[in-house]
Amino acid sequence: MNKLEGPVLPGGETYDVKGLKAALQKIAAKPALGEVVKRGAEARAEDVYESGELDKRIHEADLVLYSGAGTGHVPKYIEEHTKAKIFKLDLADLRTPDTKDKKFLIANARQLPIADESLNVVCLFDILHHTKNQEELLKEAFRVLKPGGKCLIMEDTIPEEINYGAGLGKVRAKAKKWLVGKMDDTFNLQSKGVNPHNYHPISDWELMGHDAGFEVNAKTTKSWHWGVEDFLGASRKTRPSEPTWRRLMQATMFEFVKK
Repeated sequence: MNKLEGPVLPGGETYDVKGLKAALQKIAAKPALGEVVKRGAEARAEDVYESGELDKRIHEADLVLYSGAGTGHVPKYIEEHTKAKIFKLDLADLRTPDTKDKKFLIANARQLPIADESLNVVCLFDILHHTKNQEELLKEAFRVLKPGGKCLIMEDTIPEEINYGAGLGKVRAKAKKWLVGKMDDTFNLQSKGVNPHNYHPISDWELMGHDAGFEVNAKTTKSWHWGVEDFLGASRKTRPSEPTWRRLMQATMFEFVKK
């Protein structure tokens, strides 16, 4: 087997699970470092919840699937604050001891072992850019959602100029896409060239949702900027409406509804 565990992952997805697990084990062996990483993961979970306004999108009676659970901190935070029942899914079990529970399964989000029309909410947070043929995951989310159910998607979105711009605007958009990909590999402890960096502007994501059968209302789409400043403990209340050099990246929460 090569450095990737792709051949044993559900559906043959590419992800450097072996390297990531080794890195997490090294972190766990150093309590001080482990505590720093844990605080960072918990801070990100709080940020996703608040910035994405999940208190308005997920409710106590909801049955939720969170695909791409990772270390488990984001779905745990959502579950604790909404009281919803959340099942977690990933290609491998990367959860830390403080986030483990029995509501977890190893599977591919392209082929969910879940009955049709059985869920209220599907969360796809920061995983679609790691995949090709993203419409397959959206159609599978559509299948398992009840009528009126929601597919919540969070992605780092890139400027519209990457598709429709020219000159300096297009160059800047491509540079931002490259930078987002580099940061993503660093934060996810991924080897160079393992994962796709399949990012899109907001209009592309909304079109994909529409093509998958969802009702797309741009009024429910919310974006915010993040960057170095957020890792230095700055208040999220001071986030600018336009990107700055310290908050250059744009994250967006989409809410697609099954009619």
